[in-house]
Amino acid sequence: MSIRRIFAVAKRIIRQFIHDRRTVALIVIVPLLVLSILGALLKTTPSYEVGFVNQDEGVTTPLSTQKISSAIEESLKDTENLKWHKINLEKAKSDLEDGTLDAYVLLGKSFSKDISERKSPLVIVKLEGSDPNASQQVLGLVNQNLLSSFSDQKLVDLKVDYLYGGEKFTSLDYFAPVFIAFFAFFFVIMLTSVSFLRERSQGTFERLFASPVNNAEIVGGYFLGFSIFALIQSLIVLLYTIYVLDVHFLGSLWFVFLIELILVVGAVNLGIFLSAFARNELQVVQFLPVIIVPQALISGFIFPIKSMPVILQWLSYAMPLTYANNALRDIMIKGKDLASVSFDIYILIAFAFLMILLAAFSIRKGI
Repeated sequence: MSIRRIFAVAKRIIRQFIHDRRTVALIVIVPLLVLSILGALLKTTPSYEVGFVNQDEGVTTPLSTQKISSAIEESLKDTENLKWHKINLEKAKSDLEDGTLDAYVLLGKSFSKDISERKSPLVIVKLEGSDPNASQQVLGLVNQNLLSSFSDQKLVDLKVDYLYGGEKFTSLDYFAPVFIAFFAFFFVIMLTSVSFLRERSQGTFERLFASPVNNAEIVGGYFLGFSIFALIQSLIVLLYTIYVLDVHFLGSLWFVFLIELILVVGAVNLGIFLSAFARNELQVVQFLPVIIVPQALISGFIFPIKSMPVILQWLSYAMPLTYANNALRDIMIKGKDLASVSFDIYILIAFAFLMILLAAFSIRKGI
């Protein structure tokens, strides 16, 4: 074994990497980018919005009406993690349904009367419920902030209710819609970009150019061919998630597949477009962390968007997976219809249309 020959081979590899700007960027820039995003996300503290509904009618005496709940209401203080909003029941229900509130606390009409008669007053905590981890944190914060106002917490009859999900709702149920969108997006881009690059490198374009097929037909043919396999893959992931993993599912399967279809159309054409900037399969793979990792971190996949720094929220709303995640969660977890997620669908359609234009341009340029 010759040390000199070993160093000669190593020197050639190092020189090859140095002259490959994409590889240098992948090694240096991408890890720093990911660490910066993770650092910003992990430093943020989630803050929850909770409504306080006081329907207490008080205890009537010959001289006045006393409301014990007033002292509790005045003792509520905002913290870094919990913001209180004193509102009526109709407003609380509306804000909980549209996601403005994470929960609301309701004191019933007989609250003061029950306490004066040494009965257990009913306190209802209504949780939004679509995220089980957030629900548990909100419930813990409410118990800590609200029940501390009672001298004897055992006297309180605390009833916990859920708008969506429930006690049997698990983290898998919450993440399942995101998994469906993420895996479809990731694998479709990887499949399309690598396969399309192989078409370029094998000289298929030159043979097509010599045939009677025009540019529009080539664009349409490639798009249709790759889309069929991408949709089959997405359908397998979708059916496996619902029927094998047995996640809770409230919405229409057809609505979910429609969202998948639009996302796949955009992903296929994004893969075709990215392949135009690569000379080999390794360079295609180098694009994937730049495209996939930020979307996994700031599209609502793991961290709630509303708890992110403002700049990351702006970036999040520029990513297609954010809208796919929102739409799929609303359909699968909340049982919403297409009209309720129409805004997300329009954004995904716009993304798909833009990717079709970019893919068509890259194919024509390649031809």
